[in-house]
Amino acid sequence: MSAAKPVTLITGASEGIGRAIAIELAREGQNLLLTARNEKALKALATDLQNDHAITPHICPLDLARKDRIDILNKCLDENNVYVEALVNNAAIGLCSAFKDHTRQELLHLVDLNISALTELCHEYLPAMVKRGHGGILNIASLAGIIPGPYQAAYYASKAYVISLTESLAQENWGNPVRISVSLPGPVNTKFHEKMRAGGALYLRAFGVMDPIKVARSSLRGWRQNRTIITPGLLNTFAFLVLRLIPHTLINPVFAWLLKPRR
Repeated sequence: MSAAKPVTLITGASEGIGRAIAIELAREGQNLLLTARNEKALKALATDLQNDHAITPHICPLDLARKDRIDILNKCLDENNVYVEALVNNAAIGLCSAFKDHTRQELLHLVDLNISALTELCHEYLPAMVKRGHGGILNIASLAGIIPGPYQAAYYASKAYVISLTESLAQENWGNPVRISVSLPGPVNTKFHEKMRAGGALYLRAFGVMDPIKVARSSLRGWRQNRTIITPGLLNTFAFLVLRLIPHTLINPVFAWLLKPRR
């Protein structure tokens, strides 16, 4: 068998920001391993990337909330004779309603995907990157992670975890060429809000939405510039600065009003 080739592993690659990042990296001719639950959408994306950019991405259909996710991914890597040169943690879900109204299963699924899977993936593939002295991790969080989010409490808290973890890993590996960054987009024009049943919430109208391709380009640019925290777009950058200054006692009632589900 020939020497293993490097790939960028993108989670949640079948749609939204993950799909946009896959398209941008494919334009550069990068080798990709795409994973998501929707096998049909992954195959369609792989075909589009092959037709448009003359690359043949590998796919690994997988629900990352599964406990055996690392074993499945590593088997897929071995079967395709590739290794993770870079990791883009994009897969996540949201929940929109009062915390008390979520089922235990819904909450545990969110934690498994948004927190546990991301943590395991970083822990699995970062050591080899550090040893090689190249590669990187780009975690997709959200502006939601810098403040509390009444009516989206678990989602906001999960993104706070992603931001904190990424900043800590970046500091621990300061001086190593491995790039470790976290992107904090605001609302993005994807199916994400619809899936979490937040389509009627006022925050979408109050803040507007960004195009996922613009988010992908800004995130990748910041990652390559080795910026630990990336805020795609001028409006998001301004919002990031403002939201970090306002006391939570003042901002909580405002965001409770903006995030409250409205049918």
